[in-house]
Amino acid sequence: MKLTKFFALMCAAAAFVACNEKPEGTQKLPVDVTGDLTLVADVQVGEMGKPITFTVYQGEEGEEPTDVTSVAEIYDKNTYERVSNPFIPALDGTYSFYAVKGSSVAPSISINVKEAVPVLPEDMAPANLNFKHRALLIDFTGTGCGNCPRVFRAFKLLEGTKYEDMFHEAFVHTYNNNDPAYSEDAQQTITSFFKVTGYPSVFGNFTKSLSVADGSAGASTLMNFLDSVHKDKADVGIAASAVALSTKVSVSVEVKSGKTQEYRIAYWLLEDGIYGVQSCGESWMNTHNNAVRTVVGSTATNVAGNDIGTIQEGETWKSDVVEIRTAKKWERENLEVMIIVSTKNTSGEFDVANVAICPVNTTLEYEYNN
Repeated sequence: MKLTKFFALMCAAAAFVACNEKPEGTQKLPVDVTGDLTLVADVQVGEMGKPITFTVYQGEEGEEPTDVTSVAEIYDKNTYERVSNPFIPALDGTYSFYAVKGSSVAPSISINVKEAVPVLPEDMAPANLNFKHRALLIDFTGTGCGNCPRVFRAFKLLEGTKYEDMFHEAFVHTYNNNDPAYSEDAQQTITSFFKVTGYPSVFGNFTKSLSVADGSAGASTLMNFLDSVHKDKADVGIAASAVALSTKVSVSVEVKSGKTQEYRIAYWLLEDGIYGVQSCGESWMNTHNNAVRTVVGSTATNVAGNDIGTIQEGETWKSDVVEIRTAKKWERENLEVMIIVSTKNTSGEFDVANVAICPVNTTLEYEYNN
C-alpha cells in the first residue's frame, strides 16, 4: 500500500508547517474592520493538500503599503482559530480568512478549495495475473448481543496464523440501534439480503452460512471454510485509490481479470476504532473495527453489486469516480473502502471472487503472490 500523490503532498506540507510557528489562540472578528490592513493570498482557488500562502500589507489609502506579514496573525473566519501561514487545507470547500495586527483588522477573503481526485497507482507488473486471493467473512453483530463475543474470540485465534492473510472481514452492527457502530444502511441492504434474524450470524463470502462456536471450535469452523474456498491464484485483482472529502469519500477502482468472466462490483464503506461497550465481552472487544457504515452497489436483492460486464483474461476494467456519502459523526481518518468483486460460481450464483480494502487517503496496488 502506498500514499497517493495527494496524501504525500499533505504530509510534506504538514511537515513544512511543523517547522514554523504553531498557531495558538482565537481572535473574534470585530464588527468593523480598520481599513488600513489588507490580506491577500497567492491563489484564488486552492487544492487539497497544497499550501496557501498569505501576505499582509498595512498602509492608509494613498500610501505605499508595507509588508507586515511577519508580525500579523491569520485567522479562520468560521472558527476564529489562528491558522498557520502557509495554510494547508485538508478538505474541500470554501474557506474564509482575516488578518490581525495589533488593533488593526483586515477585511476577510474567501478561497474555494477544489475536491481532490483519487489517482490510481501505476501497475508495475501489467502482465502479471498471479493475484493474491482473499475470501470475505461477514459477521452480523451488535454491542447489545451477549452471544456475539464468541465470534470475536474465534476471529482473534486466527491472528498470527496463515489464515490471517486469507480473508478480509466486515462487521455488520444491526443487532441494536443504540450501538455506536449501528448502520441503518447495512440493516436495509446487507442484513435484509441475508435474511438475518439471529445474532451472531456469520457468512463466508455471499453464499455460505457458518455456525461459529466459541473459541477454538469456532476458529476451526472459520479455518475449514477458508481452506475450502482458498485459491492459490485469484480469478481477479483489485487496485484502488480513495480520498476523504468534506461530505463524501471518492474512490477509483481498477480490476484486472485472470480469466475471462463476467463480474460484479460493490463498495462497502467501513470504519475502524469505534468505541462501544460490548455486552458480555472483554475490554479489547469494546473497540470495533471494520464496521460497515454504508454501501454502494449492494442492495437487499443484489448484494454482489453493479454488473461491470465480461472482462477478458489479462484485460482491465476501470471505474468512474465512485462517491460514497459520509456522516459527520464518523471519524474521517478511520474510514476505509472495501471493494468486493464477484463472479458466478458453479451453481450460477454471484459469489465473491476477491476482496480488497483501501483506507482513505491511500492507494492500493494489485496484490500479487510472491
